[in-house]
Amino acid sequence: MKKNIRGVLSAILLVSLFLLCLCVLPAAADGTEIITGAPCGKGLSWQLDPSTGELVISGKGEMTNYSVSPPAPWYEHRGIITSVRLEEGVTSIGNYAFFYCDKIASVSLPGSLTSVKAFAFWNCSSLTSLTLPEGVTAVEGGAFQDCTALTDVTLPAGLTRLGNSAFGGAPLRKVLYSGTREEWAEVNVGSNNDGLTQALLIHPGHVFDRTSAEEIYLASPATCTDAALYYKSCICGEAGRDTFSHGAPNGHTEGAPADCDTAQRCTVCDTILVAPLGHTYEEHTVEPTCTAQGYTAHTCSLCEHTYYDGFTPAKGHAPGDAATCTSPQFCTVCGGLLEDALGHEYTHTVTEPTCTAVGYTTHACTRCDHVYRDSYTDVREHTPGAEATCTKPQLCEVCGKLLNDAVGHTEGDAPTCVTDQTCTVCGQILAQRLGHNYLSTVTLQPTCTEQGIMTHSCSRCKDSYTRSIAPSGHVPGPEASCTEAQICTVCNTRLADSLGHSYTARTVNPTCDRRGYTLHECSRCGSAYMDTMVPAKGHTPGEAATCTEAQTCTVCFTVLADKLGHEYEDAVTAATCLEQGYTTHTCTRCNHTYLSDFREALGHKAGAQATCTAAQTCTRCAALLADKLGHSYTETVVPPTCTEPGYTLHTCDVCKNTYTDTIVAATEHTAGDWIIDRHPGFGEAGRHHLECTVCGILMETETFLSEEDTADTEPVTDESGVTQTPSASDSETEEEEEGGCGQTMGNALVIVLVLVAAFLFWYIDSRRRSR
Repeated sequence: MKKNIRGVLSAILLVSLFLLCLCVLPAAADGTEIITGAPCGKGLSWQLDPSTGELVISGKGEMTNYSVSPPAPWYEHRGIITSVRLEEGVTSIGNYAFFYCDKIASVSLPGSLTSVKAFAFWNCSSLTSLTLPEGVTAVEGGAFQDCTALTDVTLPAGLTRLGNSAFGGAPLRKVLYSGTREEWAEVNVGSNNDGLTQALLIHPGHVFDRTSAEEIYLASPATCTDAALYYKSCICGEAGRDTFSHGAPNGHTEGAPADCDTAQRCTVCDTILVAPLGHTYEEHTVEPTCTAQGYTAHTCSLCEHTYYDGFTPAKGHAPGDAATCTSPQFCTVCGGLLEDALGHEYTHTVTEPTCTAVGYTTHACTRCDHVYRDSYTDVREHTPGAEATCTKPQLCEVCGKLLNDAVGHTEGDAPTCVTDQTCTVCGQILAQRLGHNYLSTVTLQPTCTEQGIMTHSCSRCKDSYTRSIAPSGHVPGPEASCTEAQICTVCNTRLADSLGHSYTARTVNPTCDRRGYTLHECSRCGSAYMDTMVPAKGHTPGEAATCTEAQTCTVCFTVLADKLGHEYEDAVTAATCLEQGYTTHTCTRCNHTYLSDFREALGHKAGAQATCTAAQTCTRCAALLADKLGHSYTETVVPPTCTEPGYTLHTCDVCKNTYTDTIVAATEHTAGDWIIDRHPGFGEAGRHHLECTVCGILMETETFLSEEDTADTEPVTDESGVTQTPSASDSETEEEEEGGCGQTMGNALVIVLVLVAAFLFWYIDSRRRSR
């Protein structure tokens, strides 16, 4: 009986420890609290890491089937769930398990999974790809309905059923099925799965035989001399390792023309196309001047490059006329200033006025006879002399006074390279001829054996003359082969005959814009020539031109019609709290959009003040304006009793929210003295019991005999020869076997009480966690 009591106490202790473990939640790597909740199936549990957004479901067995109400236990946290991982052992995904979890972008499924139930991933609009394990046999109706980003799906060969709208509304582009066509024909596919069946590719193994010249398969682009190489691919889209060529080489792109020092090269691959021409110099001797030395200039007739030699010393100045009052002394050769003008030294003579002329004072220079007059008096009429000309004024014949200035020259035609500009009245030269300004241009490139021509043309009058350019000489190409002679790479002159070849013929079919032909290739050296030409087929028009795409040939992609350009309609988007307003311009043909007319955001409109559990938000857009205040807890310690564990109760002083922790196991019962329930008599055993001195619970019952009955009991000898006397406990055991149910009822009551207490603690703790 005491063993039974110890067993009960041990069970209570184990339950308490289990509840304590349930109350201690794990933490994420960054210290944030891991979120858990009620089990999601018999043998299945879940936890959500808020720092990563990963929901992990572990254990063994099937997941619970949920509905729109009540939903799965993680539904309230769906705003932070970005990925889902089911660990090995999970065999099904329940109804509505992840419906409207629109942040889930990736799902990892175990090999143990066999089914996906109805609407399991309904409206998971961020999920882009999915691979179902080989063990999955059934995907129920609506399981992946409206996953509007789901484009790639891999289905297992063991699949037997796809429910109605299992993938309804998903924009599937690539669906791979690992089974055979015969196996797919046995799959029960429900209605509204047309997108899946139309995109299905049954391809259990890769066959890299497709020659698609798409950019994703490009191995190396076309060069000047080689066509582009592409990887062969499988029908499923995966690229292989073997390559094939497509299109034609780009051909060389000629760079700047060759000049004396620089060859003409391909701007893409730097191959020399024309060798440097080399300089052709002409000599020009410059005589020395008074201050500068003489020299011989050597100028290239092609590029104007010049170098100098034959230097001779400067000659020195040759003085001209001596300086006068108004004229400096200059060098007669270079015109350089040798002495400044001397300035005038005047004598003064007074001339009285006449009847026709004013009087004046004459100032005459003693050195140069320069004269000027001033102090005029009594001006009288003048006697005009000869009319003014271009250079001579009209003077008074009596006094010589200036009556009219010279009229100035009348300019004739502007000077040219070979003619001066003169006055049309007097013929005096007004501007010297300009002389020619020659620019050089190669008008005939030299060849290997023929001279070229360099033309020098005046930029003003177009006068020109030419000079010859020496031949460049042959540039030998590759040595002669069996099919090709050695030729000059510039002029194609044969330098050595071909060695001879053996041809095999191959027919090349015509394309859109290229004719077909028979290609004869040498089996020894690969040289080829064409004959038997067949006209080109002409283009096959593709889809009609759009706003941004031209119409092209579906075979060779030649542009057949230019793109149309956009035609826009406008829609105004009002400003919100945080987002500015704007006008959206949408093309009526292709829906292309762009934005303009931006308007400032409205700003938030604050709602109710923040509380312990509720943040302050904007009444317009629900944006967070102030974090929740958090609880301010007061602790109350509740000690353990004989049957119930103790704990610490935390009560918020502001909102009265409560939670418990620091669970302390219940204490054991303390037995008092035996209490007699029935005295023995008339051959009947008595009964007494033990009670806990703390809580008064019945701990143990026992029967006992009177002293007389004990004395009358005959000793018993066992098989080993030891004499034994029957005890009260033996009688008790017999009584219990005959129907003593009181103790069994007591034990059952203790167990029930312990389980009720355990459930209450678990419920209080889970409610606290859910807040």
